[in-house]
Amino acid sequence: MSRYSPAPFALAAVGAIAPLNLTGCGKIQEMRFEHAAKAKIVHDAIDPESVQFRDTHASPSKKYEGTFALCGEANAKNRMGGFTGWTRFIVSGFADNHEAGVISLTFDDGRGAFFDRQWAESCSPKNS
Repeated sequence: MSRYSPAPFALAAVGAIAPLNLTGCGKIQEMRFEHAAKAKIVHDAIDPESVQFRDTHASPSKKYEGTFALCGEANAKNRMGGFTGWTRFIVSGFADNHEAGVISLTFDDGRGAFFDRQWAESCSPKNS
């Protein structure tokens, strides 16, 4: 007999599926874009298996229909095997009923107002 009960897994599966049935196409497109955006960050990392995300949120663009921004923080290991530290990022792209893609990926280099301005425009709660 297994130590683990199948009940928690069944509840988790139901909880994951239910929101998809209750939401419109826009939410599904947003989720599709978020998956593509995170996949881009993982793909570009030196150690893809070490990539961690926190405080991520995707939101539709108010400027262009079908475009989205994913904002959050990422951390990953460098060539020496140490984590680089949490860094803000913005991924811009598109999603429709068939595909999703990344147009741009920008990390905060901590050097200026350009990223801060982008963050305010794309990632602030009023834009979600």
